[in-house]
Amino acid sequence: MCMLPRLIHKRIGHVLTAILLLNVCHTISAAAEPLQAYDRDVFRIVYTLEGEDAVPDLDMNKNGLPDLVEDIATQLFAAREAFMFLNFPDPLQSTRYTGTTGIMVIVRARAAMHGLHGRAFSRASGSRQFPGKWLKLHISADTKPSRNPTPAHEYFHLIQYGQSRFMNGWYLEGMARWAEDVISTVFVDPAIGMDTETAVHETYNAAKKLWHPLGKICSGAVRIPQSLTDKYHYVDGTVVFKDDVINGPQAMAGILACLNRKEPASAEAGGGVANWRKNGQRSPLNTPFILDCIREIHIQCTR
Repeated sequence: MCMLPRLIHKRIGHVLTAILLLNVCHTISAAAEPLQAYDRDVFRIVYTLEGEDAVPDLDMNKNGLPDLVEDIATQLFAAREAFMFLNFPDPLQSTRYTGTTGIMVIVRARAAMHGLHGRAFSRASGSRQFPGKWLKLHISADTKPSRNPTPAHEYFHLIQYGQSRFMNGWYLEGMARWAEDVISTVFVDPAIGMDTETAVHETYNAAKKLWHPLGKICSGAVRIPQSLTDKYHYVDGTVVFKDDVINGPQAMAGILACLNRKEPASAEAGGGVANWRKNGQRSPLNTPFILDCIREIHIQCTR
């Protein structure tokens, strides 16, 4: 992964303190932009009101915080609470991320992110301004959380990274697209069955071919408690949880746990840790391990 340093600032009181953050594969601006930060629980949202990365300055509730920043934090916090309720592991408690301080979310211009709405990084890193190690997400400054589950999607990648280095797209992006169901309303056609054979050649579309059907087979809709769904709203009053169900979370959590168990065995058998990190179809060596996990979960569900 290409990493470049970028000089940015964080406002603390009236003092602008220069800091060095690790940024990812983009051109460094000629002039550093003054950054601000908003903390909510384990999340630190880093943003600017100036330059190409500027967030919209709309502030409907007049609390001095841009609505976009507040809405990103709200969706992330709601998704984190929902996934923990559903017994997914906390990425900050992963042995891969021992001693991690929290999750830093940097709001960037989509053009600077090569057109992406969001991105999650598998390595924890620190900076002079933020001592310790931080898991990092980038979220586009033109994302509208009330209509876009990107923050929840990217947070789920951190859950995946905490359990395994396996990064083939059909697993990484396909399952994260499934995870959007915790925030979004996803229609799952009961007539569509699992198609693992073709799903492994997909990325996001693997959600329809494999992960949603598997979830439907294994437990169907699992309800998120009203005490949680009633709790979260965006600044404009829109509810965060579009419905109160998600299909098959036990199956997905089981597969993550299975991968966590099998990864050391793969490395010892000659697959090597490096092979778990390769994306797309360039890393077929470890595919049998996750397919074994899928078969194990499927058998448990259909006994």
